[in-house]
Amino acid sequence: MYINIAIVNNSGNVGKSTLCNVLLQPRLEGSQVIRVESINFDGATEDKFSAEQFDEIINKMDEHDCSIIDVGSSNIENFLLKMEEFKSSHEDIDYFIIPVTPFNKQQIDSAQTIEKLINLGINPDRIKVVFNMANKKLAIKKEFA
Repeated sequence: MYINIAIVNNSGNVGKSTLCNVLLQPRLEGSQVIRVESINFDGATEDKFSAEQFDEIINKMDEHDCSIIDVGSSNIENFLLKMEEFKSSHEDIDYFIIPVTPFNKQQIDSAQTIEKLINLGINPDRIKVVFNMANKKLAIKKEFA
């Protein structure tokens, strides 16, 4: 299976790296995680890229059948600008996953992230939202209204 997934959100601490490491990579055989982070520590020991190295990120995606791109909040703006600069590069990414938490600021940032992706010409069917850090005692519709 050949698939490329980008985990993105304007907000930090919404679970991007956790989704990559705990949910996706163990379930996608032979996958690699490409970390796009230049400031924040996420516990990873492998190489990291800056969004300014967008061409290298695209080349790295070609090394495996499955790539999970973990775009840190410190690089999201430049990552999206580079996607715009490298015309149709977003076509190389099958899905954009946006983890969202129940906190108001993060929900606003998540909505802005979705809007930016759509404005780049990404089909909404390729944008997926994951409700993260949900309270098991509350209804999802209420908590993420």
